[in-house]
Amino acid sequence: QSRYTLAQPLSDPDGDGWVNLMEFAQGSSPTSSSGSQVGMGLQATTNSGSTNGPTFSFRRRSGSGSGSTESGYTVDGITYTLRTSVSLGSPNWQTGPAVIQQVGSPVNHGDGTETVTVRLFGTNPASFLKMEVSSP
Repeated sequence: QSRYTLAQPLSDPDGDGWVNLMEFAQGSSPTSSSGSQVGMGLQATTNSGSTNGPTFSFRRRSGSGSGSTESGYTVDGITYTLRTSVSLGSPNWQTGPAVIQQVGSPVNHGDGTETVTVRLFGTNPASFLKMEVSSP
């Protein structure tokens, strides 16, 4: 493959299962599969006694951004949008502060990334959360 092909957002030059766009968005190395996936994607977190719904955390690029964690946040040209649904097959994935709430402040790792924790609202015993990452 050419260098141009390997540099595309949806290419996976290191073969670790994470495309370049996701690795850039979460501060991982797109050229090394050795340990680069640690902390990638959404991670379920342990609920403390003060939370009323499941909590999840994820890494994103740190810095001055626009928007909100609950409705869509853009930093370094990357937009992170969280969506929740009670069914994986639902065409009606929801976003916004009525269904997702950021818990506390992001934790800065000093490497250009931060970890954000969110809580899902709702009384349904089954809920799903997905993170969409996009760039212009």
